[in-house]
Amino acid sequence: MAILKHFASKSSNYGASLDYVLFDHDEKSGKVLRDANGNRILRRSYWLDGVNCDPFLYAQECKTLNNQYNKNQKPEEIKSHHYILSFDPKDVKTCGLTGEKAQSLGLAFAKRNFPGHQMIVCTHADGSRRSGNIHVHIFLNSLRKIDVEASEWSERAIDSRAGYKHHVTKKYLQHLKQDVMNMCREKGLHQVDLLARAEQNISDREYYAVLRGQDRLDKETTEDQKDLATADAGSIPQKTRFQTQKQYLRDAIDECAKDATTFDEFYYLLSDRYKVKVIETRGRFSYLHPDRNKNIRARALGAAYEKEALLEKFLQNCQEREMQTRVPISFAGFDLETHPILEVLFIESDLRLVPDLQKSIKEKYSHVNERKILLSTLQEEARTVAFVQMNNISDLDELENRKRAAASLAADSETALLQTQKELKEINRRTHYTGQFLDYKDTFRKMTKVINKGKYRREHEKEIRSYEEARDILRRYTPKGKFPSLRSLQEKKTELTSKLAEQEKTCQENNKALDQLSIASQNIKIILGYSETTREHNSKKISEDRNVPRKPRSRNRGPEL
Repeated sequence: MAILKHFASKSSNYGASLDYVLFDHDEKSGKVLRDANGNRILRRSYWLDGVNCDPFLYAQECKTLNNQYNKNQKPEEIKSHHYILSFDPKDVKTCGLTGEKAQSLGLAFAKRNFPGHQMIVCTHADGSRRSGNIHVHIFLNSLRKIDVEASEWSERAIDSRAGYKHHVTKKYLQHLKQDVMNMCREKGLHQVDLLARAEQNISDREYYAVLRGQDRLDKETTEDQKDLATADAGSIPQKTRFQTQKQYLRDAIDECAKDATTFDEFYYLLSDRYKVKVIETRGRFSYLHPDRNKNIRARALGAAYEKEALLEKFLQNCQEREMQTRVPISFAGFDLETHPILEVLFIESDLRLVPDLQKSIKEKYSHVNERKILLSTLQEEARTVAFVQMNNISDLDELENRKRAAASLAADSETALLQTQKELKEINRRTHYTGQFLDYKDTFRKMTKVINKGKYRREHEKEIRSYEEARDILRRYTPKGKFPSLRSLQEKKTELTSKLAEQEKTCQENNKALDQLSIASQNIKIILGYSETTREHNSKKISEDRNVPRKPRSRNRGPEL
């Protein structure tokens, strides 16, 4: 399972890269480790190569190139890039991966994807905390040294020319991850899909925060244990596992998602048990930790904590709970294992099949067609009758009236939602042009005060045109009077956003209610035989069957209802 990490650095100390790959460093503090004499400790093993430079003169040659093109001179410029290609520890035993092989793979990867740059490529076999996973470090100067041929994944023409900088985009990183996956599959190494979202998104910053926090906690625990040795036996030790706020949210969400079947239930459990609030904004979840004032977005926690994954989890829980609450009806003298078609299932409630439906089943099972009724049909009939009873619907006309009312309510909510969306769109447009108007207002005012207005306008033509465009558009909204302030527009936008979220929820509820009533109406018509022709045929058939003399029924021939 090879993974790829990328870091951009604004530090001008190129020598620190070479020091890192050659000497041991403390993982938590990042400082160089020294022996008893104060000398730096070399790493146990490493493989080092240079590309377009001498690896031991990497710092000097990078600075020389920067001075030649007068680039990387400002503090805010990105001066180097660091890529880490880390292989699965299982590759060592099962695939025969060695440091030499990993170095050749990393060197080929660097030359293939970063041509023209000064680079040092170094492989370490120790891994994080001596875990044993082989990994390759690639440090490259952000400035390209020589011209190269344009590649198919280059996004700009200058990405192949000397004197221009390394350009990293989301699309480019996806290309690099795909190249890593292809390389590992070609060499028979373990690999996962690097382009898929991780279920738990634990960044390096969070990882090292856990290491430092756990060390502090271990020291505090050791001191507490010393104090407990001299204290009363009834003293309670403190917690021994450090947990970040993000991990607290992950654990809380995992526990509550196991028990929840709906979002409302999940919201209540999370708030009641862990004091965590769930906020939905524009179809995305975010969570508020009890010790924070700012939300943490679900995508920062991982794919398993986003809205789509959780709703799918709730649906699975609901289906599992429904399977557990199914209760079969047993018929006297009838083996349900031999005839599973007669197993009728109920939802979890005190409701039972109404007498008319019981009679219908009995009649159907009393005649020739008794074995042709599917189990799924009986289940849907039971659910439909239970729905009608729970909603106190007395007849089909009342059901149709409720369906028409629900359709009207759903249409009204859709109309209101579309109107709010339109208003929000207009507010966003006004906010945009109000900001544009204010940005170039001073430039336009200065033009009214200068003597040579034509020259000033030519020099600031773009700014003045932007000002006039924004002014003309804003006048359409307020032909008379003063333009509204940017703050008032933002407040209006916040108000409409909240209103829109409530209307979306209401619209979903109304549509769900309409769907349930529509399905219930169709099922009831099927159960009762909605057409008059069907009713007359069924009545005639029942009368004829009742007048036909029958032989005594065998004991195992059918159910006794």
